[in-house]
Amino acid sequence: MGVSLSTAKLITVSTFLYDFVIQQWAIAISKPDMKVVNDRNPGSFSPMPYFIGGYFFPQQVVQAFWLREFFRPASQVSNSMLDFAPFYALGNFCIGTWPFFTRAFVTRLFTVIHEHSTADWFVIVNTLQSLYWVYFRRVMNPTTYQDKLTNLVAISFAGVGVLDFLHNTSIGYFPRQPPSLAVKAATVIGFPLLAWFSPVAMGLCLVYDCLGVAIGQYQLANKTIGSYGGGGGAGWAQLVGLTGAITAAVVGMRYKIDKSLLDIPTPARYTPNITAVSQFLSAMPVLSLLSAYLTYIFSFALRALLASIGLGMPKARQIVLVTPRRPSLVPLRKIERSSSPSTANGTETTVNRFVAESCPSLKPEPGFKPAWWLNSGHLQTAYSVVGNFNNVDKLEYERKLIRLPDGGTVAIDIAPPHHGSLEESGPTVIVAHGLTGGSHESYVRNILEWVVRPKAQGGLGGRGVVANYRGCAGAPLTSPQYYSAGYTGDYHTVVEYIHSRYSQSPLFGVGFSLGGSVLARYMGEQGEGCLLTAGCVMGCPWNIPAMSKTLETGFLSSRVYSKAMAENLIRVFRRNLPASPDTPSEIWDSPSAPIKDIRSLLTAVSSRGRHLRLRDVDEVFTAQLGGLRQEQGGVFPFAGADAYYQWASSEKFIHNVKRPLLAINAFDDPIIDGLSLPIDAVQASSHVVMAVTPSGGHLGWFDGPFAVRPGSDPKRTGYPQQRWIVKPVSEFLQAALDALEPEAVTGHEETSKRSVQKGEDGWEWVLASENDTYGRVGWKEVDDAELVKGAESSGVLQGL
Repeated sequence: MGVSLSTAKLITVSTFLYDFVIQQWAIAISKPDMKVVNDRNPGSFSPMPYFIGGYFFPQQVVQAFWLREFFRPASQVSNSMLDFAPFYALGNFCIGTWPFFTRAFVTRLFTVIHEHSTADWFVIVNTLQSLYWVYFRRVMNPTTYQDKLTNLVAISFAGVGVLDFLHNTSIGYFPRQPPSLAVKAATVIGFPLLAWFSPVAMGLCLVYDCLGVAIGQYQLANKTIGSYGGGGGAGWAQLVGLTGAITAAVVGMRYKIDKSLLDIPTPARYTPNITAVSQFLSAMPVLSLLSAYLTYIFSFALRALLASIGLGMPKARQIVLVTPRRPSLVPLRKIERSSSPSTANGTETTVNRFVAESCPSLKPEPGFKPAWWLNSGHLQTAYSVVGNFNNVDKLEYERKLIRLPDGGTVAIDIAPPHHGSLEESGPTVIVAHGLTGGSHESYVRNILEWVVRPKAQGGLGGRGVVANYRGCAGAPLTSPQYYSAGYTGDYHTVVEYIHSRYSQSPLFGVGFSLGGSVLARYMGEQGEGCLLTAGCVMGCPWNIPAMSKTLETGFLSSRVYSKAMAENLIRVFRRNLPASPDTPSEIWDSPSAPIKDIRSLLTAVSSRGRHLRLRDVDEVFTAQLGGLRQEQGGVFPFAGADAYYQWASSEKFIHNVKRPLLAINAFDDPIIDGLSLPIDAVQASSHVVMAVTPSGGHLGWFDGPFAVRPGSDPKRTGYPQQRWIVKPVSEFLQAALDALEPEAVTGHEETSKRSVQKGEDGWEWVLASENDTYGRVGWKEVDDAELVKGAESSGVLQGL
């Protein structure tokens, strides 16, 4: 039984090429790639990824030798090859087609761990038909090279099929769950029992499966950064390893009883050599691991090449919305016109429904489609740095300088400059920028241009405020205290200052990158007492230890991103050092440490030279001077970067956010580890909704054309510097302004008691602020208003 030789050639060679190309796409080109899917979907049978590569590479080599035999004269092709050809073609088709159906749930992998759709049936069919051939149709006593080679190809299919079946079943039916007692018993008994009735080569595959699962489970049990749990734990890993040892012993017994069960193919022109065969078998584990290593080196190089030039297969574009499992109800205005259909009744709605109805651009389809010429996270991020943004989103600000109780100075930029003509009840958006950035950054202006644009022209018709960090955007550095991803005191003061000046204005927060971490943490710290009606954060580094690991361990990220951000920080310190005070001028302007400490720290970190990384600066500078010191009621200094990173992570405050907060992150952000996004924390929260785009890079999200479209307005649409992110942010803020009841903020018990009292020497103090996170809140205006132009972009690498 079988097919004709011509048919066998057609179906075997075509499906081999089909499977090979698709596997390379899934491993190296697709976004997310299969390793990301594997890491994000752990199960109790998830193997170490390199073991899959250990199967893939030698399997392709064996298949190539087998396929070559089909091109011999018809009289020299064995019947076993013709008989196995349809099974082989079906197996290749199943393995090659499975990734396509996997894509259906890849884009939803944050909310649905695994979806048992058509994809799983391809895995099941491949495994069952492979096992059927090995145990019921293989050549039982092969004597020819072709028969032995056919058996070996079938066994390699069955071996990887068993691993695929167990892995997919565990993540599909028992996601992130340890194996039950019945599963453990079936594993310990089933593998050795199956090996007893198997040819030796199949038994070796089963041992290899056990070893791969054992190491994979051990790794899952010991993951600390970027881990989402899952797997059976260290005890389960040891049990699977023991099962592998027992299975290996059974295979050895079978080989000792009947050496013919080995079925090693030897070409007729070679003289069989038992010693050589034994040496080959002893070297198989090393050869498999070597082939796995070579396979992943190849796939990594291919992936890096394609990412660098922005080529590859079409990416998934669906946006994943991660929502609270038990969302809170938010009070709504009773209005006739609203951005959300559910908000005109004056009652309440859930945060989930509010975001879903208010932000049509966040629907899974059409999703975010990156510009064709910026088709990777690296390119999106790079264009944020090298793009010319001077002629778009031009803004002018009125600058206010306020002195803080510790002696520091914050520059508050307000747009439009002559905003006094705005309605008293008009909205105000307070921005927290990224690392060493400021009001001039292109991503800041991109949002604020819409905020300050009149309603008649499609804008929000409000005022935009940027809280420039100490020493950033021309703000003078007047104390040895700097800023960090976890210090919210300065942003809190700016919010209180703006609230005191525009008490009837509903306040909204927007944070970018490091500023997103500050805003999210601030809203969590304030809880029910937060003065903001709602907030939006983009590119937020929720897990600082995971981000640091990504920045410092990656070849490109450590040498480009980490190095550039470290140099930017040092540049800020050097630029401001000559202006820093040596002695206090007033009691409230007193620095908390001698200036010589800063000079010595700068000398120490600069000694790293070209090897300087962001972690070095955080170790020496940020961990020491990134916030209020302990003697002033703060927590600084820290012992080092690791202690600072653990403290600074904003994901720990998600549970206490009590105002609607929309978070938007790109999964391919090369600076923030996509696998470290706080999915579980968001689902356990009450007011936080996270939108994850498959692409967009770090504060990129460019979807514009390569050149300005004829007849388009380069200030608004149809220009290369156009960011898609403006759409969901504007939809969210407009709906929040239209629909959310401001009395829920201003009328709350914790916020209604807050008022400002003027003290001596121009100082103003917020009453009832003694118990705030950083103690009593106060400020003093130290300069008259000045005009600041925000048309010069400094690049996103200054905006982590």
